[in-house]
Amino acid sequence: MIHTHNGVIARETKKELLTLKDMTEVGQLTLIVDRVYPMSDAAQAHGRVETEQRTGAIVLAITEQEQGDQST
Repeated sequence: MIHTHNGVIARETKKELLTLKDMTEVGQLTLIVDRVYPMSDAAQAHGRVETEQRTGAIVLAITEQEQGDQST
């Protein structure tokens, strides 16, 4: 995990993501979400990240049906 003057960056290992989850649950970390996009709008979400117009994280919402589709 990397601590910066702007916050914390996880390398997305399971251990680091669980640490971020725990920090969030006890109020040690505040998440800032710019927008939530459905998976069908992934290209639009990527475009939002690329333009650097966002003020927080971009989240892709994955439905249970989409999770099932990925396993096939």
